[in-house]
Amino acid sequence: MRLIDADALKGSIDCGHLRPPTELCFSELDVCNMIDKAPAMCGWIPCSERLPDDMTYVLTTIHIPGREPVVRSGVYENGLFHNDNGDVWKATDREVLAWLPLPEPYEAS
Repeated sequence: MRLIDADALKGSIDCGHLRPPTELCFSELDVCNMIDKAPAMCGWIPCSERLPDDMTYVLTTIHIPGREPVVRSGVYENGLFHNDNGDVWKATDREVLAWLPLPEPYEAS
């Protein structure tokens, strides 16, 4: 599976561009509707772009000076990323480079 730029794909759909205009197939409008209704794949979101809603379970990419970036899971709350290993990172420190939304962790009943 791969990520695509849906807007770029929709912009490239033009009558006769992908097929002869006389060929029977889905209309360009049908294809655009299919793309719009397709499930979105989430990707890494830079903290400079936006931050998660409070109480969102996330993966974070953390840059620690002098070390390789690391990935940690945890919860975002009140401007802080609370990682599962006990560390707390301020979203404004620019040390948390990006985040990825995750489903809530499984809890056995």
